[in-house]
Amino acid sequence: MNELERLVRALARPIVWLPPLTVVGAAITFGKMFGCVGVLLALPVGTALGIGMVWFWYAYVVADRSDREEAFRDRVMRDLRGVRRLGRGPGRLVEPIAFDGSFPPPAPARHATAQPDSLRDMETRATSDPAGALAEIEALAIAQPRSAPIAALRARTLLAAGRVSEACGAASEAVQMAVLVGDVDTATTTMVALWSRRESVSLDPATVLELGRAFVDRSDLRRAAWCADRARMLGGDLPRARALLVTAAERGEGAGEDDLAARLYAHALELDPSSSDAANLRERVARLRDPKQR
Repeated sequence: MNELERLVRALARPIVWLPPLTVVGAAITFGKMFGCVGVLLALPVGTALGIGMVWFWYAYVVADRSDREEAFRDRVMRDLRGVRRLGRGPGRLVEPIAFDGSFPPPAPARHATAQPDSLRDMETRATSDPAGALAEIEALAIAQPRSAPIAALRARTLLAAGRVSEACGAASEAVQMAVLVGDVDTATTTMVALWSRRESVSLDPATVLELGRAFVDRSDLRRAAWCADRARMLGGDLPRARALLVTAAERGEGAGEDDLAARLYAHALELDPSSSDAANLRERVARLRDPKQR
């Protein structure tokens, strides 16, 4: 499409009425303000304004869109697989390229993904020779920085190698990463492995509460209670910490651990004696501690 055809098609649209309408509008406005002089002044001003608006519309809307459409068509034709361009211009032809049925070999993976069997093998080596296995595990952790199981294995290997401070830092990352992706088994296993150093594992309150709920699901109620206290000490939400204690107490009561359940109910009551469920908690504590009421 040449420039003349573009101009003819553009002028065939209702936009061509813009200049005369602009002149009429300017004449009415200027006539009310300045009388006959205003009407005479509106003729060149309105004409120039209308023509300028039409030119702007043509240059920046019609021509630009046509150029972009033409460029897009050319790019699509160049990118079509198995098609060769012959000639130029609107009448160019295309023909298929011969295909021999072969494909280029796939690019090698930048890093191999560790499989569960290989992780188990590395964990076995880390148990018998943590210092020797640590270099391989460190390399694997660098290659797969978002893998919670690998981060947890690194933390446990560092602990076995006697590098306690680094192990606590690695455990912090592993637990938070595991909780974030919903891998609570890895989170709880890592925390149990470093339980003697649990105060040195830096976690945010929300992560600690999620860890506590995971311990409740595993019926590890004492560790769940510690998580509730730890989250509260870190500035976590008090009602959520109490709810975790109550949930752990209910799980203990259902499992027949009445003494532990009574202590957990009492602890939840101590955290907020004026809560709406305080009377219910007192009743539960009394019932569990008095054999006659069971």
